Amino acid sequence: VPGIRAHSRMVATGRPRMQLVERTAAGTPGEPVSVVANQLVTEADSIVYATGAVEITRPDITATADSAMLDKGSEFARLMRNPVIEGRRERPFTLRGNVIDIFSRQKKLERVLAYDRAHATSSDLDLASDTVDIRVDRDRMQRAYAWGPSRARVTSLDRNIVADSIEVIMPDQRIREMRAVRGAFAETLPDTTKLRSAERDWLRGDTIVAAFDTLAPGDSARKPRIRTLVAKGSASSFYQIPAATPTAKPSLNYVRGSAITVRFDAQQVQTVTVLDKAVGMYLEPTPDSTRAAGRAGSAAAAPPAARPGVARP
Repeated sequence: VPGIRAHSRMVATGRPRMQLVERTAAGTPGEPVSVVANQLVTEADSIVYATGAVEITRPDITATADSAMLDKGSEFARLMRNPVIEGRRERPFTLRGNVIDIFSRQKKLERVLAYDRAHATSSDLDLASDTVDIRVDRDRMQRAYAWGPSRARVTSLDRNIVADSIEVIMPDQRIREMRAVRGAFAETLPDTTKLRSAERDWLRGDTIVAAFDTLAPGDSARKPRIRTLVAKGSASSFYQIPAATPTAKPSLNYVRGSAITVRFDAQQVQTVTVLDKAVGMYLEPTPDSTRAAGRAGSAAAAPPAARPGVARP
């Protein structure tokens, strides 16, 4: 309407459903994007505002939120108030936060950025911080960044890594390397089949770099195993060495240096190398002398056992 409205505007209520169909560079229709909400508002057939129990379904992801904005021209979307994004392809992932931004190029997902209590999970990754930035290619996570005042944390069943910021390099969504920067701290659970302890092995430094084994492209059943942990800058580590039996107390080893490299084999510590200004302490458990004395006293007090056919005096 000249002089009143510069572009078209549509308002739909009563939980409408909208199908956004965009054409590819060749001019053919692409796969549609479905948007469902309690209310939808479109501006110039380009910008969509959705409010109330929003559900967005794309070929590569599904998303839910209380409200959302989609800009078809710039291929940008923002989800607000408890949004959740789930990857739909071969190796799914989930991302949460109070606000999530989605960036695409040529109708392909490129980047997902979550703010405020962000949390990303996949089969190989559990990453949480104030901000989580995920880079995507071919519908799979390739890199992930986490940072913020509350620090970044990677969590698994047997290992935790905490730092001011964390970068995860994961080609085709398989972890290859993890870098924790500033005040980095890593802890692992000991092998319960070899020792019993309430303590965890740990490593700290200004920076920690974790390297994982490289799997064959078709090997998706086994998770990548850690190969090395390297701490640099005021590095220190504590780890436990199993005794002859799992129930016996382990030996303890504590070292400090400018750099520490921990090498693993079958998820267990094999060697620890300390460089520059190395200092450490190795402690072995002492035998229980009270119990040993009690066993000796009991043996002395007991009468000798009778042998077959021989009378005991």
